[in-house]
Amino acid sequence: MSDHDIGWMSRLIGEGGVLTFVRGVTSRELAWMIAPEHGSVLAPEVFRQVRESARGAGPLPDHALVGETGTGWAFAFERAGGPTAWYRHDRVRHMWSTITGVEISDNGMDPPSVGAVVDGRPDWSYYEGEVGDGDEDHPLTRRLVAEAGLGKVLQDPEHPDDPDECELFIPDEADVYRIMSEHYGLALPHEDIEASRLSAVLTEPRVFRHPVRKVPGGPYDPCPRCGAELVKWNGDGVWGPQYRLACSRAESDGCAGERVGPLVQVGVHEEPNSKWENVRLPG
Repeated sequence: MSDHDIGWMSRLIGEGGVLTFVRGVTSRELAWMIAPEHGSVLAPEVFRQVRESARGAGPLPDHALVGETGTGWAFAFERAGGPTAWYRHDRVRHMWSTITGVEISDNGMDPPSVGAVVDGRPDWSYYEGEVGDGDEDHPLTRRLVAEAGLGKVLQDPEHPDDPDECELFIPDEADVYRIMSEHYGLALPHEDIEASRLSAVLTEPRVFRHPVRKVPGGPYDPCPRCGAELVKWNGDGVWGPQYRLACSRAESDGCAGERVGPLVQVGVHEEPNSKWENVRLPG
């Protein structure tokens, strides 16, 4: 099995997780891109000790294994089961606006999805037999059509003459990964992964910081249409950074008065991350 063996990539992702490649950075630089704070990046031998000391004590914070492909890319692998470092609200989101990267994501239930950006701009995407809008003439798509049968339609053998009785052909994942890896120059050092010779980065912070927001001006200002009381819509009226207040006469008189706008942050609620209590750093 070589470092370019795509069967290895397929098996790794097939267990569920997110595998991300970033071009032109070292594995340590990539680790710091997703590290929440000092002390989150652990050398291979340190991570093995931390993992061993946590057995029976409880789960460790979410973490990623980081390494280098030998072909100019660094990679990070996170197991499925929770929010990944790439999508946490406390991560540096602007990273994706500048890098060249490839991400393969498998939530353990749906087929894996693939997305690639080049210099921060979307380059190619794929999900279950279909490429993204505008990617139909991409060189990678043309190779998948020619070599893996992308775009073929399978006719139901019991209804060979009925055009409605057919389904889209789904290429084998190993073929997709092979052709994609050859196109972008990806690889995976399977021996380092199997021997646990990769560094790890803990991707959860020691303390979660949640913004505390409120409706500006008070939630019961008069309705702008009829002057009646405004109440929280559907018993709540607050979602994300937005709020919606509806007229209290909406159901009885059909008044459509409402107020919608951004919530105002009034503070930060800090919540200690209990998983960090299971981290025992040597020394």
